[in-house]
Amino acid sequence: LTCDAIGPVPFQLGSTCVGNCPTGTFVDLDAETGLLQCAACYSSCLSCVDAQSTSCTACPATGTPFADAGACVASCTAGMFADSDNICTPCHDTCGTCSGALSSDCDSCNEGGTLTSGTCAYQCDLGEY
Repeated sequence: LTCDAIGPVPFQLGSTCVGNCPTGTFVDLDAETGLLQCAACYSSCLSCVDAQSTSCTACPATGTPFADAGACVASCTAGMFADSDNICTPCHDTCGTCSGALSSDCDSCNEGGTLTSGTCAYQCDLGEY
């Protein structure tokens, strides 16, 4: 099967030629044949620019819904929280874990901190500041 690269259905998808690659695939140039084909995205991505795990452009609503540096993940790592767009975003510097970006959104503190009403307080040793 050879799809016409300048025609209305230039991309090979399995054994057919299509006009656009469907969700979950991207346009790839086959190095052996020089033909354009639809290749599968990394399994955690809904859409992507290539097959790498960090090349996602959209994440699925379930399973791996959070975007973290181009990857789709099941949950954000410690020190990050999912913002309203499901993008993993760093917590405030005073927080160990958090539910938002503010210093008052802490769920836990870094070592040496005391959590009170969502805010972490740190006490320095005598002579330190």
